[in-house]
Amino acid sequence: MGMDVYGRSPKSPEGEYFRNNLWWWRPLAQYICEVAPEIAKNCEYWQSNQGDGLNDEDSLALACVLQKQIDSGQTAAWVEHHDSAQEDPEWSYFASVDNVQNFVVFLRECGGFAIC
Repeated sequence: MGMDVYGRSPKSPEGEYFRNNLWWWRPLAQYICEVAPEIAKNCEYWQSNQGDGLNDEDSLALACVLQKQIDSGQTAAWVEHHDSAQEDPEWSYFASVDNVQNFVVFLRECGGFAIC
């Protein structure tokens, strides 16, 4: 199972669709809620595929926050901490700077999104 994230008004092909399976989505959503709580609160159901999401303005604001985190090295530090905190590697959730960067690209171009 995974999370299919659809752009509401895509500005380019990169903003049409973003997908993560649950092993990748959960840490991504957790990270978003930690580093951008004021923006993240506008999407109540990050861990559900009920169609919740953000509008274009919030998507662009989130992209800026995440890009600043990536550029400063804070995302890499969070990923390292996340990975070291995994107790059972066989059942670990995955996090990577690349996954966050790919979501940033989507956010810039999606025109708002819905998690389905």
